[in-house]
Amino acid sequence: MSQIETVVRGSKQIEKLLREEFGAQGRGLHEYLTDVEPQIPDNIVRKGRYIASVRNKVIHDDEDIYDIKNFNEAVEEVDAALKEILHKRKLEKERAEKLESSTVSGPIHGVATQVVYRGGSGVFKFVCAISIIASLWLVEQLDKQKIKTAEFEQDVK
Repeated sequence: MSQIETVVRGSKQIEKLLREEFGAQGRGLHEYLTDVEPQIPDNIVRKGRYIASVRNKVIHDDEDIYDIKNFNEAVEEVDAALKEILHKRKLEKERAEKLESSTVSGPIHGVATQVVYRGGSGVFKFVCAISIIASLWLVEQLDKQKIKTAEFEQDVK
């Protein structure tokens, strides 16, 4: 594979990820990186700019790459880092969706009660849900006690 082909394939690979997965807008790798810079660690942005600069020199200035191995390593590192960011986002989204749809159900007064909790950590949500169910159970027990007290008072009269 020629140097030009290597450089073009490497830069296109990074451009495609930034455009399609990060929603980057612009006219080339430098502008894509600028557009999504807040989402990406600084060292990855710098390596991405290195890739763009080498590509521009090879294509526009007809220069050779003196260290093609270093260029290929930069492409692999940027590609892996971007995919790792996407993977973490996917996991966070799945976890948020799972927590958002979590429910706790229980019978109170013979009626099914459902507590849906959103936000916060899993342990906090669990404790809140249990507390709500326990509170509802205590209210039911107090109601039963009031009925017994009322019956006792009626029997005494």
